Amino acid sequence: MPADLTTAAAWDAELRLIVGFVLGYVVILATPGPNMLAVAGIASLHGVRGAAPFCAGVALGAGALGAALLFAIGAAADAVRNWDAAARAVGALLLLCIAVAIARTRPPAVDEGTATGRIRPGAAAGCLAALGAGFCTAATNPTTGAFFASQFLGPLGGAAHGEAVTAVVTLIAVVATALAFFLTVAAVLSLPAPRRAALAWHRPIRVAAATALVLMAAATAWSCLSCG
Repeated sequence: MPADLTTAAAWDAELRLIVGFVLGYVVILATPGPNMLAVAGIASLHGVRGAAPFCAGVALGAGALGAALLFAIGAAADAVRNWDAAARAVGALLLLCIAVAIARTRPPAVDEGTATGRIRPGAAAGCLAALGAGFCTAATNPTTGAFFASQFLGPLGGAAHGEAVTAVVTLIAVVATALAFFLTVAAVLSLPAPRRAALAWHRPIRVAAATALVLMAAATAWSCLSCG
């Protein structure tokens, strides 16, 4: 019975970490950037159905990026001793860098005639092209990559240290969160008024996102000092 209680407590702690990770990821997704603008452009011309392949590509690309970083960080962790404190310090620094980058981001210019807006949703080739474009965009997104690395080096270090269940649940959460978020964005920003409002609120959104990331960095740094 005590062993069962210990296991339940461990799972509860892991679940809390994953929930915190997902909330932080939503902050990253909610910051207006190339992905959101592309989804808005496609949705404004073709609706949610037309934007769905691109949204799916973004979700799969984010999952692939997360998997690659988990593998790379896990391999590095196996090769380096006394890893935990240094990894958390690097994770906190990455979060601060992301916060600065987001705070300095300029509002995107709206151009509904871009190449992403010309993707035709009816043809299979167009759907595959949108899927591939979304995948490549997300898989090479430096902001997302830095956020994932900060979490896998810090709070979710267990996922990179060979805890397979935590790693799988985390990656599933990444794909599901990105897909649900961008489908919602496509539905909302397919309408002109919400799209204009999103641009008008660009500065408050990025300031709020940067503040949330600074707080996450402070929490990571505090856990680093605690474990030291």
